[in-house]
Amino acid sequence: MKKGMPFTDMVWGISHYNNEASVTEAVIQLRQLTQRLIATVSQDETQVAANTALFLEFVIGHLALITARRESKLDQTIFNQNIDRIINQF
Repeated sequence: MKKGMPFTDMVWGISHYNNEASVTEAVIQLRQLTQRLIATVSQDETQVAANTALFLEFVIGHLALITARRESKLDQTIFNQNIDRIINQF
């Protein structure tokens, strides 16, 4: 995003090249890393997958939103508050 590429284009690129082994492996590794981190704060082991999906969907949605408009200090404050609220649900 710092180079000016919209987030939606990055997601499209991942979808477009998902048949490339290196792209698939990178996405799997990122998801596994996230899942391991979420597992450390999840109170219910059976909810780790759902908590991971919730966290990733929130972050991806936020990134899409800041692509559509310029991020402000208020946006970052709200993002931080919402992340705390989501993690507290775990």
